[in-house]
Parts: sequence; structure tokens; C-alpha cells
Amino acid sequence: MAAWHKKLAERGIDPNKLRKDSVKAVEMVLTASGDWFDSATDKDRVEWVRRSLSFAKKKFGAENILSAHLHDDEETPHLQILAAPLVFKGRAKRGRARKGREGAKRAPQPPAWGLSAKDFIGGSSAQHTALQTAYWESIADLGLRRGIPRKESGARNLAPAKWRALQANEHDKARETTQAAERDRKKAAQTLSKAEACAEALTVGIDAIAQGELIYRPTKKPAAVGGLKVVKEVEQPMLPQSFDALARWRETVRPYWSALVGFARRFASVQEREQNAMQLSHRLDEERDAHLRTAARQARHEHQSGIEFGPAQKDTQIIAKARNRGERQR
Repeated sequence: MAAWHKKLAERGIDPNKLRKDSVKAVEMVLTASGDWFDSATDKDRVEWVRRSLSFAKKKFGAENILSAHLHDDEETPHLQILAAPLVFKGRAKRGRARKGREGAKRAPQPPAWGLSAKDFIGGSSAQHTALQTAYWESIADLGLRRGIPRKESGARNLAPAKWRALQANEHDKARETTQAAERDRKKAAQTLSKAEACAEALTVGIDAIAQGELIYRPTKKPAAVGGLKVVKEVEQPMLPQSFDALARWRETVRPYWSALVGFARRFASVQEREQNAMQLSHRLDEERDAHLRTAARQARHEHQSGIEFGPAQKDTQIIAKARNRGERQR
């Protein structure tokens, strides 16, 4: 206020003679978008301050600037200018004609200093838009874009109550979105944890089948609940040993129980074929050994009878070679 009183006193204006509703000062806030400040370099910020202050001085006159404060510790930095709108010009004589009478033509008063915001910033929205455009032109090469004028965008100011209601509605929507995202995250984490537990339980089941702890057992029950039997006596058990732990394992692996039953059935089928092949091989070995013994007796009889290299001796050599070849293959 001291600076304001000093400025008026220098121009011969008595503050006590001003109307109560007259303009005292003009406040101007110069700023840019928060995104620009986030990406701007220190050099760009310093240049923005210099040009903004130069724009204010050119608009109001450097001698009329009362204060200039840079607020760079807030979410969106801005330069706050306070100026005394002092202008030297002639004014019409005060007063107006009485009602019902034509007023006489008033001669203008001699030029004098006064306060007039209209002479600096105008009084219409078009003048305010032009002022904003002029400010943008002074800083455009710093990478700033002109905002869309309200006349073009169709935006309208809202009553404070309506604005607060819209903000509360947006806040509620944002909170609901955040809560929904948190629910989805927890659900995804639970699904992942359950999938990992199922995969681990399935691996345990496959290992148990492979070492014979869990075997296929034909049953009339659905594959989802039956078809497998636990063998208790194994050297290195893979399945949980306690009843409760085994029950929990069955519950965890339930979604893949049918797959386990199918694997155990195929595994049992392979084992059965291998066992049948081994039995067949053993039986063929016994039959070959029996033929070999028979051929050997006949070969001795031929030798005693003076027959050199008879049919029995040939059979003995063929059978012996076949047995040696089979043993090497095994």
C-alpha cells in the first residue's frame, strides 16, 4: 500500500477523494501450462520470467509496477503482477442532466492523472482475448501454444456450487476407478497365486506317478474324483504324508485331476507293455535255451555215431550265435 500511495502522490492524486467503487490497482497473473514447466530447462524458465516481466512493464509502464512476485514453489509456477493503472488524459465533466431535461454539451476537463483499468486491459471479452494473444506472441518461441479462446471452445464459467459438485463427482469417479483397479489387482494376484499352487501340486502328482507312489486304478467314478490310488510304501515319497496335508493337495490339484488320471493311465499302459515285452523276451530266452540243450544232446549223439558236423551241430551253432547277439543288444 505504501508504494501505491507514493505513486498516486507523485501524480497529484489524493486517495481520499477517490470513489469507494473506483479501481485502485490491476492484478495480472502470467503463467503457462504445468506440462511446459515440467519439460522446460532452467534457461527456458529464466527467459520466461524475463519476457513475462517485460510484457507487464510494456503494458502498464515500468514506473507503474507496484510489485512482481514469482511463485515457483506451487504446482504451476506463475508471475503475479500488481500495477497502478495511472493514465494522463482529459475527462468529461462530472454529473448528468436532470431527468426530463436535455443535458448541455459538456466541455472536457483539462488533462489530469487518474486511475483507469479500462485503458490498459479493456472492458470486453474480445479485448481480454487479444491481451492473452499478445502475451502468447511474446513467449511463443519458447515452445508454448496458445490456448483455445472461450469463444471458439464454447467453454463457460460455472457457478462455484456447480463447480464443486462436478469436482466432487469427478473425485468419486476417480476413487471408484482406483478401487476397481485395486480389486482387479488383488484378483489377478490371487489368480496367479492359485495358478502357481496348482502348477506345483500338478508337478508333485506327476512325480508321484512316475515313481509309483500314485497309480492308476480303474473305477466307475468320474475321472474328476477317482481313478488314482496312493501307494504308501515307497522309498522317497513325493506326496504329503499327513491326512490333512494330502487332502489339501487333492483340493489344490482338483482342476487338473482328470489330466493326472489320464497321465497315470497312459503311464500304467506303458509299464504294462514293457512288462509284457520283458516276459515275452524271457520266455523266448527259455525256449531258445531249451532248443540249445536239445540240439547239444543230439550233436553229442551224432559225434558219438561218427557224424562230423551233422544237422544238430549246425543248429547248436546257430542257436548259440542268436543268444549271444541278443545278449549284446540288451
